[in-house]
Amino acid sequence: MSIRSIPSIASAVAAAALLTFSAGAGAGVVFSDGFESGDFSAWSTVNINGFYDGVDSAAPHAGSYAAFFGNPNGVSTIGTTINTVIGDHYVVSFWLQNEADVTGNSVPNSFSVDAGGSMLMSLTNVGAFKYTKYTVGFDGTGSPMALNFNFEQVAAFWDFDSVVVSSAAVSVPEPATLGLIGIALVGAIGASRRRKD
Repeated sequence: MSIRSIPSIASAVAAAALLTFSAGAGAGVVFSDGFESGDFSAWSTVNINGFYDGVDSAAPHAGSYAAFFGNPNGVSTIGTTINTVIGDHYVVSFWLQNEADVTGNSVPNSFSVDAGGSMLMSLTNVGAFKYTKYTVGFDGTGSPMALNFNFEQVAAFWDFDSVVVSSAAVSVPEPATLGLIGIALVGAIGASRRRKD
């Protein structure tokens, strides 16, 4: 006689144990802004020129609004503070477009991203390009970290949209959880054998 109910129970226990292991890896969005408020209310700002820098509906990547930067008088910066956890990795994604003027000129220009004072990415005197998704990352220190986006575009404008910062924690389950996983797997293997009377 074959015993078929035990493999189902053992498989369910093994699946639950594996789900517990998966739950040890935490991930989540810690900051998100698509500028749908129509302004920089989610950001701190430095050297923003109200005529050349702002939020409008002229060139959004998604939704109705995007930020634009074209201050000819220096670098314009928007930033936010990310509360970090030691051991967590933070992924920053955003969409960026570099416009050219009516003659096709897009330089001089510069763009950079920094977190906690460390440079994550920079572009200098690049040609015009359509919206492109960029992804950069940094590790948490356990303290709040300033995340800044810095723009300079003399000929035309940078367009900037859909900013998302996510955290990912890779944690190892506690020894008791690992023991349960081992028992469940041994049970699943042993129960998969057929017994005959």
